[in-house]
Amino acid sequence: MTAPLILDLSHHNTVRDLHFAAAAGIGAAIVKVTQGLGGHDQMYAPHAAKVKEAGLRLGAYHFGSGAASGAAQAQYFLKMLVADGGIPQVLALDVENNPGGVTMNLPQAEEFVNTVRAAHPISTVIVYGGSLLREMRIPSTSCLATCPLWIAAYTSGVPKTIPPWTSWMLWQYTDKQGAIPDAPDTLDGYDLTTTHDGLATLQHLWNES
Repeated sequence: MTAPLILDLSHHNTVRDLHFAAAAGIGAAIVKVTQGLGGHDQMYAPHAAKVKEAGLRLGAYHFGSGAASGAAQAQYFLKMLVADGGIPQVLALDVENNPGGVTMNLPQAEEFVNTVRAAHPISTVIVYGGSLLREMRIPSTSCLATCPLWIAAYTSGVPKTIPPWTSWMLWQYTDKQGAIPDAPDTLDGYDLTTTHDGLATLQHLWNES
């Protein structure tokens, strides 16, 4: 397993300074902004500022809920991003079981992606998830299949992709502290698919090449 190149940040993470991350070769951070319709991560703006200060690429994500339409959640997500400083290049939809409420379904996820793309077509929209995405049995014709896959698989072995994706682009391999040796913060770590060079993957997602 190579060194993590992307970090996930939310209010669960303590972040004082991310310059150590840049020095360790980490190139980006994807930060939680919203959840459902009305849930706003108050740490997004402070985290985003630290990401930029360290010279890392910034991405943002929304945790999907089944309690509101995908379109309404997408509009709320973009609205809060504008209020918090602007819309970054990489936008992610987190599709997981919702322990605190109703879980997002496939039509809602598709509506979210389509709404975000229509409102902000220059951004790269990626889909994050694991077991729930498998259970959805997503058809190859779904708009989700056209988004890069950010797979959640807490295993030491390289995970199999989730159909209909033929490969994943990002891999969340842990949600535990210690992914980055001697890191002063509590951070989740990510690896990149072995079919892509790390820098090339980041440049592709952030539309730099």
